[in-house]
Amino acid sequence: MPSPIDVYVVGTCETSAFSLPQAERLRRSLEGGIPFRFHASLNGSPAGADALVVRSDWVIEKRILHALTAARSQVLRQPSGNGHVYAAAFVPVEKLGEAIQLLTTQPSGRPSWLVGFKVGSAAEIGGAYERKLRKREPPVAAELNNASRDGVERALFRSAYKGATDFITKYLWPIPAFHVVRALAARGISPNVITLVGLACVLATFVLFWLGHFWGGLASAYVMAFLDTVDGKLARVTITSSRAGHLLDHGIDLISPPFWWAAWFAGLLGSGFATTEPFQTWGWPAFWSIMALYWLVRGVEALFVARFTIYIHIWQPIDFVFRQITTRRNVNIAILTVGTLFGRPDLGFLAVAGWALASFIFHFARFGQAFFQQLRGHEVRSWLNDAKSPA
Repeated sequence: MPSPIDVYVVGTCETSAFSLPQAERLRRSLEGGIPFRFHASLNGSPAGADALVVRSDWVIEKRILHALTAARSQVLRQPSGNGHVYAAAFVPVEKLGEAIQLLTTQPSGRPSWLVGFKVGSAAEIGGAYERKLRKREPPVAAELNNASRDGVERALFRSAYKGATDFITKYLWPIPAFHVVRALAARGISPNVITLVGLACVLATFVLFWLGHFWGGLASAYVMAFLDTVDGKLARVTITSSRAGHLLDHGIDLISPPFWWAAWFAGLLGSGFATTEPFQTWGWPAFWSIMALYWLVRGVEALFVARFTIYIHIWQPIDFVFRQITTRRNVNIAILTVGTLFGRPDLGFLAVAGWALASFIFHFARFGQAFFQQLRGHEVRSWLNDAKSPA
């Protein structure tokens, strides 16, 4: 196990992003990486071989800090205004004094002692490809003050958003979710509380669908889908993710949809649609198809990751785009909403079944294409690895 690094903060900052004090944000950002020893004062004596020095008035995203401390002798020099700012430095302890002076005085040139150091921007050090969130976007490193606070918070929120996701999450939720996340963070409400409220909406949706109250169930489903976006973003911008919360959130996402579709089917049977064509003929086949295809599509996605070590939806641009409309909870909710708007929730259900089949065929075909591409000796890699990728 590597020895702890010594962490020093230069200056003070009274402004906070998402109501999280800068010192605490730095602590949380470093957790899960290299062991560290936090010094409350610049006068603290280092006990290790390396030290991390960070400006207190800069928000530096977690993946930058982890990349910065992954190799010795690196300095973060980020564009700011009309020039550049030395925002953080990971140095051998014998260079600690020079690093503190560098971040304090901000020389216009490059000091001679930095010869042999890697000096780079956030994108150069942290990289632009974010595999976990399935997108390509430079990490956030920005000066924080009262004037820049709104822009910094918006940048952190954008950075917390997944790249490959459904069209509702991608286009409808970001603006309201940002304001809700900001308000929740200001009140100190944890992401797990939001997840539990979402779980209550899952149960309410199931009951309402089962009873044939389709509009009420859809309203509850949309609230749950919105909260599912909020809890994850709140966790990321306040760096309060927990293993228990992660498992609960993803467990709900994985398990609840089939129960919703089964409840919708039960609601149709109890609402007089059992004898309405084409539901009378195709209702039961559609039900069993939805149940089976849900797990088959998920299975293909899991096999793709196991075989090629990337998510199927970030392989090529067509997969990235198809993720916006593939048979998932939010897309199916939208399909059911359209059917209900026309007074035919039964046709909405049949459409969900048809779209599930089409999505399975697409995913299965893409898996086959990737499989044979690999057999021919070509690497199956994400298009997001390409430096020219716009996503």
